[in-house]
Amino acid sequence: DLPLFGHGLLAHPRLDPANAQAPVSPRYLLGPGDVVSVAVWGELSLDLRLTVSDGGHLLFPDSGRLQVNGIRFADLREAVLQHLRRSHANALSAAKTASGAVHVEVVLDAVRGIQVFVGGEVNEPGYHAFRHTSASLLQALGQAGGLRPDGSLRAIRLDRAGKRRTVDLYDFLLQGDATVSHLFLEEEDVLFVPLRQLTVTADGAVRRPARYELLPGETLADLVEYAGGASAVADLERVQIRRLNPKMGSEFIDVDLSQTPATGHRTPLRDGDVVIFAAASERTGMLYVRFLGGGFVIPGDYQLRAGKTLAEVLARADGLQEDAIRDRVEIRRLDPQTQRRSLVIVPLAQALDMPLQPADEVTIYNAREIYGGDSKIELLGHVKTPGPQSLAEGTSLADLLYGAGGLSDIDHRKKTHLEHGSLTRIDTLSGRTRILWFDVEGVLDGRVDLPLQSDDIVHLYPADRFRDAHQVKIFGAVRAPGTYSLHKNLTLIDLLPMAGGLTDFADSTGIEIVRTYQEPVEVVTIDARREADTFLLNPGDEVYVRRLPEARSRGTVTVTGQVVYPGDYALTEPNLRLSQIVSRAGGLTADAYAGGLSLFRGRAPATRQRVALAGKRALRGSLPHDIMIVAGDAIHVPGKDGSVRVEGAITHPGALQFMPGWKAEDYVAHAGGLALGAAGDRTHVIGPDGFVIGAHRRFWFDPAVAPGSTIVVPQTPAPEPATVTEGDRWNHPWLGWAIALVAGLGLGVGL
Repeated sequence: DLPLFGHGLLAHPRLDPANAQAPVSPRYLLGPGDVVSVAVWGELSLDLRLTVSDGGHLLFPDSGRLQVNGIRFADLREAVLQHLRRSHANALSAAKTASGAVHVEVVLDAVRGIQVFVGGEVNEPGYHAFRHTSASLLQALGQAGGLRPDGSLRAIRLDRAGKRRTVDLYDFLLQGDATVSHLFLEEEDVLFVPLRQLTVTADGAVRRPARYELLPGETLADLVEYAGGASAVADLERVQIRRLNPKMGSEFIDVDLSQTPATGHRTPLRDGDVVIFAAASERTGMLYVRFLGGGFVIPGDYQLRAGKTLAEVLARADGLQEDAIRDRVEIRRLDPQTQRRSLVIVPLAQALDMPLQPADEVTIYNAREIYGGDSKIELLGHVKTPGPQSLAEGTSLADLLYGAGGLSDIDHRKKTHLEHGSLTRIDTLSGRTRILWFDVEGVLDGRVDLPLQSDDIVHLYPADRFRDAHQVKIFGAVRAPGTYSLHKNLTLIDLLPMAGGLTDFADSTGIEIVRTYQEPVEVVTIDARREADTFLLNPGDEVYVRRLPEARSRGTVTVTGQVVYPGDYALTEPNLRLSQIVSRAGGLTADAYAGGLSLFRGRAPATRQRVALAGKRALRGSLPHDIMIVAGDAIHVPGKDGSVRVEGAITHPGALQFMPGWKAEDYVAHAGGLALGAAGDRTHVIGPDGFVIGAHRRFWFDPAVAPGSTIVVPQTPAPEPATVTEGDRWNHPWLGWAIALVAGLGLGVGL
């Protein structure tokens, strides 16, 4: 049951000293989303803050684009300097930068972060992202959920660029080696935790009992070092190794570590070994002697000094009782090797001069214990000394309850049923058995008492025997909601600590108590700040503690795409609008396309639907376009798109380059025209803002097509096949006209 040494630390990443901002790694590979600051001072002054675009370039105001995707941070300054020399060749010449006439500084203001793979025996294997250019090894293991029970702390592998390094966390845990805690991971690193191969337990008299992982070749000496060494009371002459032999079962190996130099320290260990460091007192026996039996005036344990006899220790026990049996003294002696006791019986006169040994148990009885008395009674139930009791002359029920009954002990009395006790008695004349019920509390108060007779049986009962187990329940904003036993006079102020107390967000002013045992059910609302200490709870009460309304989370919204700080944002107040959330995300980047801003509504990604809106107007705060945000919304700001898609019944559907002034028919024509069966009159354009407009000519209307739009030409649906029944043959619409025509001609001929 001992813990695995060191495993608990890695389950708490907050303990990692490298949890703070890590330094920028020179090997960090730049990519989209990184923010670079360029400062030039001296003969030339520049102060630029540039974001790496989705295309992987930095856009300089005067010198155009610089492709930086995939270059290392160590090479970034030189790349920026060479690019700026194209437009500032004189001011940024090599001579001036070397002489200090002009200074160039390139730093990373914000980074997209890195991903490393953590695999093997961790609770959450896979890729893990960090918002730094590097992450510490401890940080990565903590974010991966810590090690599984069988994971190794001492053979962790770090693979980087084809090279492998093995890390032993015992160096950090036992010696505080900072090289381990400051070992930083980089992009594309692979961290692997293998299975633990050798586990040995150190138990007993060591400073740090636990299960430890050993490496191949490590011995008992290494285990002692990891366990902090033996404690001051350890018996180094007899360290025991318990080893499981699959064929023979458990076997025990004794090792002597008291010799210097000690060959025992080099004892090899096997997986599953348990090394027990026994305390010296466990081997030699405690330095005491124990007196048992009613023959001693004061029985109990007494300190034993070497060479002391029974007579010398007996004086400290105030000697013997008058009725002590002096013909029989029982001495039970412990063998320190076998841990078994042997029994020696001698008369008292011989025993008095015997030297005692540690852990001896000496028993001297009194006459009542050996011979008993003529009168006996039996005490049963909730008592301290159950069983037969000798009945002295004149003993009453009160004497028995205070003595062997244990009711002189206040704590024992609280757990005793004080209303009823039973006395079973055999009538000496009729021989019939009858039960007399008595008031226990009345006997203790002196109001009631009964003389006892031989063979009486007195029975006391526990306090809960004659009453229902009453309970109350508590729910809501407490740390340990559940069901609790209802004690007498239990108030709400007593129940709340039993349930762990109120949480930080509990509303103590409106606690509801539902009284379920009443008809009709009653609901009572109280203010715990004023009434909790006086409000008594009843059996079956259900207590409900509500959360403060303002403590309830309003949810989050996700912002992605071309904003300065993409991520999740909490809805800190009601009625927040789209423009406010985008502003909190740092606003749009230089490559953002505001006209294509998308808002998706729905808590589950699979059921989210796009809300069509005018993105540019919304970001300016123009109402009603600046829509209110609700929890679960997702906002996406795309980059600038220089294409238009043509889909549907088209000869060659796909993407075409955006051309200013082109209409929908122009793009359809350049995509090969309409395909067979196309419904050209139902052509429509889905704008980058999500709005859909018809695109066929009606009078003078033919809408302009914005970049990022999608033109859709639907297919004409196939007509459903007609079915004619026998009755329908005479109901055909042309048949009626034909009959009318024939009738008219006939009428004309007749006239």
